[in-house]
Amino acid sequence: NYWSKGFAISNSNDSISQGFTNLYSSANGKGAENTSNYAVSNGNSGFRLFGVPIDANLKKFGLYVNNATYPYFSMKNGDGFAKKFGGTTGNDSDYFRIVIKGYRQKYEFKNDSVVFYLADFRDTNNANDYIIKDWTKVNLPSNFQIVDSLTYVLESSDVGGFGMNTPAYFCIDNFIIDKLQNASNLSQNSFMKIYPNPINNEFQVTNTSTESMKLSIQNLNGQLIYTNELTGNNSMKINSENWSKGVYLIKIQQGQNQFYQKIIK
Repeated sequence: NYWSKGFAISNSNDSISQGFTNLYSSANGKGAENTSNYAVSNGNSGFRLFGVPIDANLKKFGLYVNNATYPYFSMKNGDGFAKKFGGTTGNDSDYFRIVIKGYRQKYEFKNDSVVFYLADFRDTNNANDYIIKDWTKVNLPSNFQIVDSLTYVLESSDVGGFGMNTPAYFCIDNFIIDKLQNASNLSQNSFMKIYPNPINNEFQVTNTSTESMKLSIQNLNGQLIYTNELTGNNSMKINSENWSKGVYLIKIQQGQNQFYQKIIK
């Protein structure tokens, strides 16, 4: 359905045909890193991330993005509905971009959205104007490691009475989830005890090993709210009375190893 929003899986290699008859091809006619299949989004879209635990320790988190053929030629040449980017003089400050937002349940990382420009003509030097035709890697912020869904919102400088004139299509491929080799879940290690969990206004952390460890806690916005060092065979009580209800991520650094666990208030 032409007017439906969401993703279609495509293997179209037609990077030549212009117009709305070629809706599901990437601008270069292939997937990222020469894959044969990729996803094409029509309009604002999003998806759930399954298999990405909240306590994942990620060194790489991102995806590849490209224009679809339809908007690529529309921006390059103009058509009966949308303008040619740059205008007749080439000096119009046009843009076409995706705003990527990460969510964890009902929470949103509003301050950590990623903006990726599929086309950018805002520079006063026209030589720097561009329309993306090749797959480009987009790295997501480190605190996106605790999201469970992503949304993609398209924005364009070419807007008319019915909204955005630029065709609302873009392509994604090769979602990257790469964990650190030395990362593991605290629940799998017996040297660290957290009680109680879920927590209330105070909880206790006990280090039953002989080695010291650095402890840090962040909230769902990725903000560091607590840090301390706990010596071996020792315990500490942490006051959480002023913390908001929700999920928190505890990170333990012990030598070269890192461990994670979520706590809930």
